Amino acid sequence: MHRLVSVAVSAIGSYRPDRKAILITGLVLLVLLQPGFVLSILLISLLVGAVAFWCLGPERSVAVFSRLSDRFARLNPREARRWRARVWIAMRKWARLTGYLPPALAQHLQFPDFRATAEAEARHTAIVSDRLNRLSSGADIRGGL
Repeated sequence: MHRLVSVAVSAIGSYRPDRKAILITGLVLLVLLQPGFVLSILLISLLVGAVAFWCLGPERSVAVFSRLSDRFARLNPREARRWRARVWIAMRKWARLTGYLPPALAQHLQFPDFRATAEAEARHTAIVSDRLNRLSSGADIRGGL
């Protein structure tokens, strides 16, 4: 019995948690010991996000989101693919939930179509760069309008 206790004490004493274990333990303790604080932080974050969306408008919010998403994809492509897949799944679930609401209300709760906006932005960039290339080469660009 004494041997088992000494092995357990030495194992506990030699345990060196990594950063992830410390963060997870801290978050679990925070949720268990201060649930009101956690809920208030979540609600304040949601409120700040909603106010920012309403102040910027849907188009500008999509542009900011797209720019941040592209930057994240350049820094960590694999994680960005996983994150975009999660966002896409969450958006599909939200669309399914809003399908139960009256159409007038559901229309205001729908997420903007990020893919269509990104595709339109890519087409616009391609057209502008094509026109600038033709202009710099001396070609007549009036016919392409």
